[in-house]
Amino acid sequence: MTARVFQRDSKLAPWSRRLALFGAQVAILAAILHRFAGLPTPAATNLLAVGVGLALLGLLIAGISLVQIWRHGINGTGRAVSGAIIGLLVLAGPLWYLPDLLLRPKIHDITTNPRDPPRFEILVPDRPADANALRYPGAVAADQQAQAYPDIRPMTLDKSIEEVYDLVREAVQRMDWVVIAERKPAAGQPGYIQAVARTLVMGYADDVAVEVAAGVGETQVNVRSVSRYGRHDFGANAQRIRNLFAEVKVGLEEGEKTALEAALARRAKAAREARERAKREKRESELRAAQAARAAARARARSDVQDAPVQREPQRRRAWGRDQNRFWRQFGE
Repeated sequence: MTARVFQRDSKLAPWSRRLALFGAQVAILAAILHRFAGLPTPAATNLLAVGVGLALLGLLIAGISLVQIWRHGINGTGRAVSGAIIGLLVLAGPLWYLPDLLLRPKIHDITTNPRDPPRFEILVPDRPADANALRYPGAVAADQQAQAYPDIRPMTLDKSIEEVYDLVREAVQRMDWVVIAERKPAAGQPGYIQAVARTLVMGYADDVAVEVAAGVGETQVNVRSVSRYGRHDFGANAQRIRNLFAEVKVGLEEGEKTALEAALARRAKAAREARERAKREKRESELRAAQAARAAARARARSDVQDAPVQREPQRRRAWGRDQNRFWRQFGE
């Protein structure tokens, strides 16, 4: 008789992979629907939480099944390991923001000027009614912001208000913010830009207001960024302000580089024109000298001709004075 060895399969290992894979699909679907299909933010957030919860449950079951497989020597290691890997990949996103959740203050309204923050002059038409209020929280939020983000301060540039406004407007365009309202600086009034910015992955919409005001010999830029949902922004609004200022500096450096290149180009053009002008003047001078030399040569030639003595050919002796009869006497008829 042939002996057959039967090994048991882990009943939990397949479920770990199924749950983790289903959680990943739910999380991806939530991001796609929210960013491209207009799924409301609360619904997308809840759907994302469901996906993360399923992935976490799959990871726990994978751990339990791996312990059983180790103890009892049953099958299912591959399915348990794949479930654990998928679960960890889904949880990587939330775990990335865990330090911000624990270390950052629970605020969602960040501004460079807490005493007089830029105001949102126009209410966005598609802004949900259940979104966070646009009223600034007050001194408590300002103190928390000062402790957590001491670098969030106004940007000051020693340029005209018109130049700074153009730099800020170009930076907003490069960051792909949707401009809702804007007002160029005029008649002593500051420039103003109101826009909507979206996060990279989920596409969460946040409201941003930028104010460009003239000072004494300088121009100041103040920014305010507000999350529409959630009491905690995980540092996103402060980072958005930093990114905007960084883009403004990039535009400023590019402008200075362009101006320097233009100045160098003008200087090179002027030097090239000066060399060509010098060559042209040299050719003209040589041509004038050659013409003067030829004219002098012609003048000397004329002078030599006029001063030379006139040599006349000797007059031939005319034979008419000979004795005409001599011919007839000599030759006769």
